[in-house]
Amino acid sequence: MTTLFRTALLAIVALLMSPDAFSCSCDIGTIDENFEESVATFRMRVTATELRPSSELDFAALAEEDDISDDEIAEFIEDIPEYVRVSFEVIEVFKGESNIPTHLYEMTFSPGNCGLGLMTGVEYVIFLSGEPIEFASFCSGSFGFLNAEGTEIKPDLDRLRELAK
Repeated sequence: MTTLFRTALLAIVALLMSPDAFSCSCDIGTIDENFEESVATFRMRVTATELRPSSELDFAALAEEDDISDDEIAEFIEDIPEYVRVSFEVIEVFKGESNIPTHLYEMTFSPGNCGLGLMTGVEYVIFLSGEPIEFASFCSGSFGFLNAEGTEIKPDLDRLRELAK
């Protein structure tokens, strides 16, 4: 089972069992670690988001790669009936241009699911792991920002440019 899919399923179970536990919990690495572990790292700007039914996601590749049963897929769709399909424009590629998908996917934003809450017009640095169904998440190290020249963001972007060389 893929790490992100497993994390999503475990988050759902944890939330159902413990309604007071509404926080994202994952080990977010450093910029260097996230870059090294990713198959693609890029800066992008969200151009549109669309709420879609989870049943339309192509679970076949995921099931084949990670031996996920039809029952597990049905449970996922029942627990998370919708997802957000994200359209974006690539601003800068740091790694893996050929691995950048045409859309990103995100669970509908709620406390505890580790989603980024991708918003139209906002820029993000995305680290992708190469999963068959790639959900954007804080857990991959991905992050958003409003000002690329800001004192907190500029050093991170500069570091990614160094790593890309």
